[in-house]
Amino acid sequence: MRSLQVRTVIRRRAGGRASGTDLSTWSHHTGSRTTVRVVGEVDLLTAPVLQEALDSARRRLRASGAQPELLVDLREVSFLGAAGLSVLAVVQLRCVTDGTTMRVVGDQPAVRRPMELAGLRQLLAAR
Repeated sequence: MRSLQVRTVIRRRAGGRASGTDLSTWSHHTGSRTTVRVVGEVDLLTAPVLQEALDSARRRLRASGAQPELLVDLREVSFLGAAGLSVLAVVQLRCVTDGTTMRVVGDQPAVRRPMELAGLRQLLAAR
C-alpha cells in the first residue's frame, strides 16, 4: 500500500488583505483508491485548484491497476458554485473514459442541493 498526501491552499486577497475564503485539498492514495478531501469554498476562483487535485488523483489511479476508485470528500465544503459543479462533471466524464469509479461524499445542503439542481445527484455516494 502506498500513501501520498498533498495539500494545496489558495487564499483570496482583497486590497492586500486575506479574506476568509480558502480552499484546501488533501489526497490519500492506497492501492487502487484515492480519496481527495476538500475543505472550504469551491467557486470561480478556487475551482482550478479542485480541478488540478482531481486530475492529479486520476493520473495516479490510471497507473494503479484494476478497479480504480476516486472518492471526492466534500463534507467540509461550505459553498459549491457552478464552477465547482463543472469541474465535478468534467472529471466524472474523464473517469468514465478511464474506467475509474468516481463517488462524491457530502450530504450537507451546501453540496447536495447544487448537485441535485445540476443533475449530478448520481455522483453522491450513499453513506
